[in-house]
Amino acid sequence: MAPGGPPGPVAASLLLAVVLLGAASLAPPPPEAFQAGPAASAASFPLPASAAPARRYLLYDVNPPEGFNLRRDVYIRIASLIKTLSKSEPWVLVLPPWGRLYHWQSPVIHQIQIPWFEFFDIPSLNKNIPVIEYEEFLAESGGPFIEQIYVLQNYAEGWKEGTWEEKIDERPCIDQPTYSMDKNKYYRSKRVRFLCFGFSSAALGLPVWQGFPHSPFPISSGTGTVHRKPENGTLTAPPVTRRPSQRSPTFGNEPVPRGWFWGYEETRGLELSCFSVQGSASILAPLLWNTSARSVLLDRAENLLHDHYAGKDYWDTRRSMVFAKHLRVVGDLFRATYLNSTDEKDRTQYIEDWTKMKVKLGTAIGGPYLGVHLRRKDFIWGHRSDVPSIQGAVKKITSLRKLHNLERIFIATDAVTDAWEAAEADRQDPGHSVAAAATPEGERHGAAPNDKCVGHRALPGRKCRRPHE
Repeated sequence: MAPGGPPGPVAASLLLAVVLLGAASLAPPPPEAFQAGPAASAASFPLPASAAPARRYLLYDVNPPEGFNLRRDVYIRIASLIKTLSKSEPWVLVLPPWGRLYHWQSPVIHQIQIPWFEFFDIPSLNKNIPVIEYEEFLAESGGPFIEQIYVLQNYAEGWKEGTWEEKIDERPCIDQPTYSMDKNKYYRSKRVRFLCFGFSSAALGLPVWQGFPHSPFPISSGTGTVHRKPENGTLTAPPVTRRPSQRSPTFGNEPVPRGWFWGYEETRGLELSCFSVQGSASILAPLLWNTSARSVLLDRAENLLHDHYAGKDYWDTRRSMVFAKHLRVVGDLFRATYLNSTDEKDRTQYIEDWTKMKVKLGTAIGGPYLGVHLRRKDFIWGHRSDVPSIQGAVKKITSLRKLHNLERIFIATDAVTDAWEAAEADRQDPGHSVAAAATPEGERHGAAPNDKCVGHRALPGRKCRRPHE
């Protein structure tokens, strides 16, 4: 071909071949790759054989009336399950947003969709197991859909005396399911007016959102159903009894009372089943390994037991639950201002990386004050024989203060009025000062580093652990 002239026949053929090869290498993806929803999955785009498998998501929730401490304990149980699941494939725990606990009775404060970083240090949690916030899950998974919901429950026949046996079976829902099906056959949440211990929330003088979302409708065990049976593989251990799928029950034309998906009203569940469980958290591992769902919600997860209570894994998880820095700053300021207590004086210095913190037993001396966890209100209803009266609590607090020669008292309670009544009643005992915290949830950091601590039964309090514990 002459410079500047048209290409010859051979050159033109070569040029055409190069263009065709380039076009083939840039062929568009299949049409389904551009579709929204489940069709737009990783399978639409071939990945190299060495690519890591997509991680799966485990979510959980507990009985709505449960308080902060029980929810924290359930996290430890689910962390054990995550460790078991992760031995075979990548799983991540989606942290359930906080909101509307019974003891949170400040109506001017936003109390739904509260992420975990408001209470706990997320990097510390991640040093133990992989965790993400719920809104991170929404971004990663492609939308507000949970593919499978397992509602956990006890066995209707209870546990009979004899040899303890860990087992799991798919059964009819014993309690009224807390989900309703929308017109698209997705399980959704919807807030309802509910009853509380036989009294309406209004009768108790509480805003509706402060009561317990418990169904007032009685229902026989035969009415509860297993909804839209998933096509799971056969489990090898433990055995799971399957039942035919049925439609979601209703009361007339009204949907059944339902859960709330942590305040995210747009969230939907695709499949729902009820399982009776008796055993530790990891008993669910075979079920989860054999389901094809990428995201699974375990509702009523408090029905699971610890894998190894007080074992190494238990304490690793417990130690990883470091309170958020901004809360510790407020607690430290309160201690220094009102309780003459600092980490340096109390020998309770904390290292930010809990995995590197080693403390010799007996080195901490604690702060110069008496910490008291005084439970009132709802706790009295179910523990009248165990909880002392205000007068009895004052008498015990006074004797302990004198016994240990302490001048300051820190009272953590859910009844501020009662706490101050106790302080006023104890005025005949001069030479001391009282500081009070409004809620049990606010007491943890304040009571933890003290010298002496008592619980609601005027005994050594189980909540009274120093930060390094």
